[in-house]
Amino acid sequence: MNELQYLFSSVNGAPDPVSPTLIALGLLSAFIGGQVIAWTYMWSHKGMSYSRSYVQSLVLIAMIVALVMIIVGTNIFIAFGLFGAFAVIRFRNVLKDTRDTAFIFMELAVGLAAGTWNFTALIVGVTAFTLVALYLAQTKFGTLDTTDALVHLRAPGGLKSAIEETLKRNCVRYRLIARHMDSEDDHVDWSWRVLLRDPDRVDDFLKDLLDQQGVSDVSMQYQGEPVEA
Repeated sequence: MNELQYLFSSVNGAPDPVSPTLIALGLLSAFIGGQVIAWTYMWSHKGMSYSRSYVQSLVLIAMIVALVMIIVGTNIFIAFGLFGAFAVIRFRNVLKDTRDTAFIFMELAVGLAAGTWNFTALIVGVTAFTLVALYLAQTKFGTLDTTDALVHLRAPGGLKSAIEETLKRNCVRYRLIARHMDSEDDHVDWSWRVLLRDPDRVDDFLKDLLDQQGVSDVSMQYQGEPVEA
């Protein structure tokens, strides 16, 4: 069979013998597929655990797996020999993000498909994985509170109902997390955890609180978006 016929054929496994052109085709497809997955990781990555060496390793893993599949072919004795060789290797690198594991598994799948010249599965799989990964990153899927903040203020104890009305107008939800009463007067230091309706109207929200008679020392620790990936 001509090497180019492997591009969109349903053939799995290697012909006998494997030509240098077919080996190069498998490694090249693993490199391209690995690059696409690595670029997807870079575009969709959030947080503080980014590593350039990890991104480079993603491309190399796909090529290594493809080469292993080409070497093994249908020879069960070579397969057992490779498994024995890999068994003595100890990998001590701990992934900081569970999401990184998904990209490693995808690179393994890319290498398996490229090493068996199953290019149809390779193209469809890489395309689907890339689209889903970018969708999850763009929509921030899985994020709970994107505008969480802490509000601190000082006010007389009798103003609690009025303050809660202000919170209700400006917040999706709110929860009292701390209260400290001053022994010298009837003023109370309040701390509220809030989820704002409109993060761009923080100044208006704080002004509404200060407009309450007796409210002072209003401060807000605004997190914006969580740091987690």
